[in-house]
Amino acid sequence: MGSPFAARGHATAPPVRSYTSLIDALKARRILTATIDEHAHVASVVFRGGTHVSVPYPASDASLPLRMADRGVDVTIARPGGGFPWRTFLLIVFLACVAMLFVRAAVSRRVRSAEASPASKGEGIRSDVEVATAPETRFADVAGCDEAVEELAEIVEFLRTPEKFARVKARMPAGLLLHGPSGRQDDACEGARR
Repeated sequence: MGSPFAARGHATAPPVRSYTSLIDALKARRILTATIDEHAHVASVVFRGGTHVSVPYPASDASLPLRMADRGVDVTIARPGGGFPWRTFLLIVFLACVAMLFVRAAVSRRVRSAEASPASKGEGIRSDVEVATAPETRFADVAGCDEAVEELAEIVEFLRTPEKFARVKARMPAGLLLHGPSGRQDDACEGARR
């Protein structure tokens, strides 16, 4: 019976699978469009009937696109796949910028919340440690036993600038004994020491 194309008066063409059959189809003007990938040496061809085929061609045939154009084929040269991947690079840079903005926003939000809440200054300290406040009593406020005041002032000086005492190889005293009646100057000295 034959092919349905033969019944309508069309001759059936052998399928294009090789370079030779591609050249035969070109000579018979059966090719409508072609996309040539010069890097991979593959011709993607669309026939007049709508069939699409990709056929490898030899690298030595540099004139194939010109011969196709001379035969009335709409030829497109595919861009080679090599080169620098600009799209990927720009996508990575964009995502890195977005991530940095996100981190910066999170950090600034934490800083603002820490500045807004005075109680948050003690966060991160162990729960059994209290945040100390500066005492209201100063050494100048203590009257009476000047020797005790001088001893305490020396200990405070040692704690503030230990390098000065380290030059003369001085050691921190083990303690200071304050005594006297309750509610007197020893309590005031104690408060000034803090």
